[in-house]
Amino acid sequence: MKKVIGSGLLAKSFFGLGFSADCLILASGVSNSAEQRASEFLREFELVRKQIEDNPMLPVVYFSTCSVYQKMQTPYTRHKLEMEDYVSKHADSFYIYRLPQVVGVVKNLTLISYLVNAVLDRETVTVQKYAKRNLLDIKDVVRLSHYLIENKIGCNTIQNLASIAAVSIVDILSEVASILGVSAHSNVVEMGESYDICVDFIVEQFGKADPVLNEKYWVQVLRDYVPLLSKGTD
Repeated sequence: MKKVIGSGLLAKSFFGLGFSADCLILASGVSNSAEQRASEFLREFELVRKQIEDNPMLPVVYFSTCSVYQKMQTPYTRHKLEMEDYVSKHADSFYIYRLPQVVGVVKNLTLISYLVNAVLDRETVTVQKYAKRNLLDIKDVVRLSHYLIENKIGCNTIQNLASIAAVSIVDILSEVASILGVSAHSNVVEMGESYDICVDFIVEQFGKADPVLNEKYWVQVLRDYVPLLSKGTD
């Protein structure tokens, strides 16, 4: 039995997917990395706690964040680490996946949708010079995790599902503008942080030829989604 909890991009991407393996997919957590409200963190904790208690026989799939690797911890990253700890201790079996910047067609302002809107609206975007982001297509989140769960690979471990390269937001903004055929207006500030994400697990399970391990993967992700996201601004 497959049970999906949530209504956002991640959850919807799993709804129509067939699973032969039993699993409880928890895709209704705090997704805003800037979130600071204790009430939102508590809401996710209570949801996860109840679902684990109500479905004791189902392996739990929990999505965390690669931003736990950044030097400066935030309320969001601390919460995600606490949730990882809770799931690993209370689920009978589990798959915990740390995700980077997931890209898909969304209505809320994630990084890429925000940049698309800002460029089209001729807004000046403040960009941190040293900040980098690792982009991952929502379709690849589903593809990779589905294969791993179906084949019971990495059960009871925490794994990174990410692409090979972290890309500067300066370069991401430039590529978004190029795809849209519009000049970007930016204010680059001497700030920002980047961090490495180990993808050895993906290399081991999917091979070096997997698309997410291509250095230009991020460009293709933007070319696939920027036109789709721009339609929502009409």
